[in-house]
Amino acid sequence: MTDTSTEMRQAESTDSPTRYYIEIFVVAAAALLLEVCYTRVFSFKLFYFYTYLIIGIALLGLGAGGVAVTLFRGIRETPLRRLVPLCALMAGVTTGIGYVAVAGIRLDTLTFLYTPASLIRLATVCLAVFAPYFFVGLIFSSVFGRAGKNVNRLYAVDLIGAAIGCAMAVPLMNLLSPPGCVMICGAAFCAAAVRRAATGAVRTMAVGGAVALFGLAMVATSLPDPAVDGLKTMGAENFERDSVLHTEWNAVFRIDVLESGGYFGDKRRIIAHDGLIGSTLHQWDGTNKGLERFDVEARALPFRVAKADPKILIIGSAGGHEILASTYFGASDIKGVELNPATVALLTDHFNEYTGNLAGHPNVRVINDEGRSYLERDSESYDIIFFVAPDTYSAMNAATSAAFVLSESYLYTKEMVKTAIEHLTPGGIVCMQFGEVDYDSKPNRTARYMVTARTALAEIGITDFERHVIHSTDKSALTLSTILLRAEPFTERQIADFDAQVAAIPNGITRHVPGHEHADVDTLRRHPVEAAIHLADDELPVWLDQYAYDVTAATDDHPFFWHFVRFSDVWTGKERRGAHAIDYEHAVGERTLTMIIVLAAILAALLLIAPFIAIHDQWGEFQRKSTSLLYFACLGFGFMLFEVSLIQQLALFLGYPTYSLTVTLATILVASGIGSFMAERFVDRARTAALVLLGALAVLTVAYLALGPIVIDRLIILPLSARIAIAVLALTPLGLCLGGFMPMGLATLTRLSPAPEQYIAWSWAINGFFSVIGSVGTTILSMIFGFRIVLLLGLATYTIAVLALRRLADDAP
Repeated sequence: MTDTSTEMRQAESTDSPTRYYIEIFVVAAAALLLEVCYTRVFSFKLFYFYTYLIIGIALLGLGAGGVAVTLFRGIRETPLRRLVPLCALMAGVTTGIGYVAVAGIRLDTLTFLYTPASLIRLATVCLAVFAPYFFVGLIFSSVFGRAGKNVNRLYAVDLIGAAIGCAMAVPLMNLLSPPGCVMICGAAFCAAAVRRAATGAVRTMAVGGAVALFGLAMVATSLPDPAVDGLKTMGAENFERDSVLHTEWNAVFRIDVLESGGYFGDKRRIIAHDGLIGSTLHQWDGTNKGLERFDVEARALPFRVAKADPKILIIGSAGGHEILASTYFGASDIKGVELNPATVALLTDHFNEYTGNLAGHPNVRVINDEGRSYLERDSESYDIIFFVAPDTYSAMNAATSAAFVLSESYLYTKEMVKTAIEHLTPGGIVCMQFGEVDYDSKPNRTARYMVTARTALAEIGITDFERHVIHSTDKSALTLSTILLRAEPFTERQIADFDAQVAAIPNGITRHVPGHEHADVDTLRRHPVEAAIHLADDELPVWLDQYAYDVTAATDDHPFFWHFVRFSDVWTGKERRGAHAIDYEHAVGERTLTMIIVLAAILAALLLIAPFIAIHDQWGEFQRKSTSLLYFACLGFGFMLFEVSLIQQLALFLGYPTYSLTVTLATILVASGIGSFMAERFVDRARTAALVLLGALAVLTVAYLALGPIVIDRLIILPLSARIAIAVLALTPLGLCLGGFMPMGLATLTRLSPAPEQYIAWSWAINGFFSVIGSVGTTILSMIFGFRIVLLLGLATYTIAVLALRRLADDAP
């Protein structure tokens, strides 16, 4: 009897949720790291906007685990010493197997929603991503549901573990590549199963799985390469894998250098960015031999108009084509700024000899930085600031502009135009070039930039915009639109030189120069670029409202330059498609977002209704179900409103989008973990504590709105380490506030239900499902209203949550 009692006490001790802090930490870190890694894998495999699908599937998996715990008594009755190791092992195994499925199954954007076979492939890929998160959801829901008053501490460990996983994402992806990091995540899941494994068999399999997956991570280049969307350069039917000369995959995007084949000729190499043509590398012998081609290219335009021997800054120098042109035209000082360090390394290292040591030219400096952030911190002035728009090459593929729709870019905003003008020498020029798929019918990039530039110049006192801009197009594989801006009016000599250069370019057309006869009123209203330049100040806003596409000015609060289709028109067919019967770039990103949010809402509704049906008798004993749903839904949605909008805004302050993601998310999660840990002091006083936290949240929101732009403007000149420190200090109070709400709600539920494990698991599922909706919904709201309104909506959402919590607390004994 004594031996039996001792064994029972040992089993109960081993089964205590507080014995699983390490496992919760490791699993949380691996889960978040896996999510970030998969966003990079899918950015290469498909397009950038499908990362929202991955985030949604991951959060749905976590929520589905909570629903399973709610529905199935067998899961709830399984001891944690058996459940946690087994689920961790299964998460690791499904991660490894899942990557093979994700990499090997090809999805094509244009077909996967329209044929049964494509739908099956899509469902298989989604299941491969979903599976490990389902097992993670089982772990979290089971441990939290049995934690009682210790739930705040376990939740704190969960958040801090996720923060560490987020912080590790960038260095690990740079070191091992995203596929290698996926294997590391699988190894971590397996490792989490070792310590508390109830049987030797589970422990042996966990150790073997961890070792095997870790070994695969160390040879990541041997892992299957993801099958690429057929719309991309590297997914085309005629693409030859043997043409890949160099590959490097990091946290920014994947670089592949390809043989040019039939694209450009033997003296060029194609640089593919995430599988798409992004730029080119040019063979050079250090002389001007063969560079005469620049005399009949649009790259010559800014040099014909600027002063001789100009000092030039190139934003987005990529493979150095504009740098090479600058040397040919005699630029005295050439500075190229490029975001991706892997691209910079092509010029400085891997293809240095091929490019004639262009990066080492006496007049050339190549800088690894984000263009807007660099220019804000730069004290120098330039004769030419040359923006190389990212779709100049990739617009050759009619679908690729959709890849930019959901990504904010601070290079094309009103504030950036003013910053560029401020960095010009007297008489200096800003040059912007875009690829247009259908310039005659919908030159949306050019029109939006014209409206943006006109707004920016008006704010610095320049009201005669048409005298400060000249514009041309030329057409080969696509229409290349060139815009030159100047603080001073263009002179007659400059206009003549510009016209002469346009005439020398095959298919070149001068679209606008000062003094050019204005088109008739009907033409002004019919063509967006004409309207943007010539319509009167009081007429332009009316025209913009009536135009089929959104080409209003891009701003730092609303920096979605590539978002042209209003969400009200996404499914209505209200658009002008011009000469293209099938317009592959029209609303692809917007439709993807709306489909994800609709599917997430349907799945959430089905899975949240299921418990009412399956456990109807027990469910009647749970109090305030609708209020609980509202509370945890608001937490999931509101957290995303704050998190996503701040990540997007801090991208400008910190420079690199990856820094913004890791710093913002890691800081908020760590601080939320600390806030959750501290919540044990006031969970019994939830009614009062919730009001205090809401008041602090209101103060912080007002501070972000009022002081945020000032801080960014004044302090962006500081070194990166200082800017990161400032961001951490600014975000920590927010995380402390947000972290207190979840444990207060969970502690309140334990007092409301005779079966708290089921109630908590169900509430965890609610939070996960509405986090899915929130992640997508925040992006949609940001694209419609801007970041400032989204922050206010976040505060409003938490206000509703506090009202719901106070009702729950009133009924809790």
